[in-house]
Amino acid sequence: MEQIGWHAINMATVGVWNRRKGYRDEEFLFWDDRDFHRQIGLG
Repeated sequence: MEQIGWHAINMATVGVWNRRKGYRDEEFLFWDDRDFHRQIGLG
């Protein structure tokens, strides 16, 4: 559960690691829009 301001949403992070270069090439964040919209009064 990530705390963003006074809102809390479920979030997952997926990263693509580059073994040759030794660092992460890409990062993808996923969260629950319906839950966030409900918390801010839009859903």
